[in-house]
Formats: sequence, C-alpha cells, structure tokens
Amino acid sequence: MSASYERLNETPTAPAAAAALPAYGAGKGGERIARYGEGLAALASGVLTAAAWGTEDVWGPGTASIVLYLLAYVVGGYVKAKEGLETLIAERDLDVNLLMILAAIGAACIGYWAEGAVLIFIFRSAGRWRATRWREAIATSPA
Repeated sequence: MSASYERLNETPTAPAAAAALPAYGAGKGGERIARYGEGLAALASGVLTAAAWGTEDVWGPGTASIVLYLLAYVVGGYVKAKEGLETLIAERDLDVNLLMILAAIGAACIGYWAEGAVLIFIFRSAGRWRATRWREAIATSPA
C-alpha cells in the first residue's frame, strides 16, 4: 500500500489538525478570517461561477464569462493549488489538491470552463466542511 493512500486514511490528531488550519492575521478580524475564510472563498467561487454561467447564458460565451470563470478559478483554487504545489515540492508526491486543480485547468483548456469552475467550487466546499469537522474535534477533545 502506498504512503499517500495510507495518509488519506489517517485520522488527524488534535495538534496535527490545529497545525493544518490556516492562521491568517491577528486579533478578532484574523480569527474570523481563519474561521470563515475557506467558507467565504467557496461561496465567492460559487457566486462567480453562477454569474459566469448566467452571463454566458444571456449574452453567449465571451470575454465577460471567461473573466468571471477565471476569477472563480483563482478565488476557489488558489489555496488548494498552493497546498498541492507545496506537497509536490516538499514530499515529491502528487496529492488530491494538485490533481483537482489540474483537472479544472484541463477542463478550461478544452473549453469546459463551467465544469472546471464547478469542480473547484465543490472541492473547496468539501475542504470547508472538513475544516469545520476538525475544529469540532479539537474543541471536544480532552486537553
């Protein structure tokens, strides 16, 4: 069994889960960003994807819809792409973060902008759900 497959089945310990959570900024605003940042990015990615799809549906495919799709890709995929590249460089291992981003970019390359944006939105939303579960596990674990 490969090491990357075993890592997917591991349950993170409280310190490992806490270390994996983003810690942006300081103070009350920084806490809000750390707590809701991934959810807000997922929401923004979904809204941008819907706006691009609506623009494409009303005016046809064009520059406006592609720009909105690109914004959805960047907002929704930046953190996951960064994590995937860091894993690739540090561990010389492809992880699911990088593979999903590459799949979305591949969809855009063959003209399926909406499908790639939806893929990023779903993947980002799942990441937000996982982060919420980790926070709950940390909060309820004995010190």
